[in-house]
Amino acid sequence: MKISVISTTYNSEKYMAENLEALKAQTYQNFEHIIFDNCSTDKTVEIIKKYQDHRTKLFVEKDDGIFYGLNKCLEKISGDLIFLYCSDDTIINKNLFYEISKLYESQSDVISTNVKIISQKTGKTERLWKSPKKLSHIILPAHTGLFIGAYFKKFSFDTKYKISSDFKYLRKIFKDKKIRYKSLNIHSVNQRDGGNSTKYTNQLKKMFECIRILKEDSFFSIFLYPVKIAYKMTQFIWKKK
Repeated sequence: MKISVISTTYNSEKYMAENLEALKAQTYQNFEHIIFDNCSTDKTVEIIKKYQDHRTKLFVEKDDGIFYGLNKCLEKISGDLIFLYCSDDTIINKNLFYEISKLYESQSDVISTNVKIISQKTGKTERLWKSPKKLSHIILPAHTGLFIGAYFKKFSFDTKYKISSDFKYLRKIFKDKKIRYKSLNIHSVNQRDGGNSTKYTNQLKKMFECIRILKEDSFFSIFLYPVKIAYKMTQFIWKKK
């Protein structure tokens, strides 16, 4: 079982070395790492090349945003499971890929894990995102810490959505009748706050994008949005200051 790790980067030098070191530290080593860099002007590419080996496929070209780059990554994968690894995130469990390999059954698998949201300023855990136990196309796991079977690479990210395209992508996957969903109750990744979808300044735009995505399915689907928000709040365990 081979894991295809996909990443997009742009001026990501701050956390790039930590990101790559955590990946290379995995006890399960049968993976490839596909990276699309949007012509970074800092030392991002230099750092990637320092850690590069035969499993690394680096492409440097001007793109049209994160989801454009992720679509490019999907075109290049050769593994059985896809793992989206954002450039400012860090795998915190060195046995993560090994645990995933034990659960793997087919290229229709979708395996979710728990994610720690940490502060960029302090490095402390702000909240813990628990993986949902049951299959749903409205109550979804975080795209971080999620392993998606290569069967689903046929679904691409809709690039007209700049913040919530991952929501639409996961909805398509979770409505597919071939899905084999599993939830692994381990904390897999540190996700830093302040990303495109977690910025407070983007929350209103994110809400309207999510409503548009639900409306594309049917007008009545937009009334599911409050359910999405309500359940999302139950997924977060707020840490005491």
